[in-house]
Amino acid sequence: MEGDEGKILEELLREVCFLIKKVGRQVLRDFNITPAQFEVLQKLYFKGSMRMSDMSSELGVAKSTITGIVGGLEEKDYVTKERSSSDRRVILLSITSEGEKIIHSVIERRQAFVREMGKQMDDNMRTKLTEALKIFSEIVRREAGKWYEA
Repeated sequence: MEGDEGKILEELLREVCFLIKKVGRQVLRDFNITPAQFEVLQKLYFKGSMRMSDMSSELGVAKSTITGIVGGLEEKDYVTKERSSSDRRVILLSITSEGEKIIHSVIERRQAFVREMGKQMDDNMRTKLTEALKIFSEIVRREAGKWYEA
């Protein structure tokens, strides 16, 4: 892929991802949570229970910031905190069924938006786009580690 093609593709993917996220995050108002709180819920939903310190690393924010974010989620019963049975110093975060409802609502809204936008393309173009993105996603998933590993 030439330099200009890489630039154009990155810009297009960034814009599409941003807009899909923006549409999905409108659901957050219904649950009265912030985008930062949603990021924590997403990590727990897709990666499973994790230590507070790992969440801090995953999101690239200070542990004190995570503590505040999680506190708000815990008050609303979207996450639970419990001490690890193997190491009492470690606090594990888990998403609750109420937290999962938020994730499902956001995903459903995103999918509905993408489905509606896809209807504006003919079937052949939509199929080609889907297939191309599957291949591109596989390549990115396979190669990404080479770009961020030390």
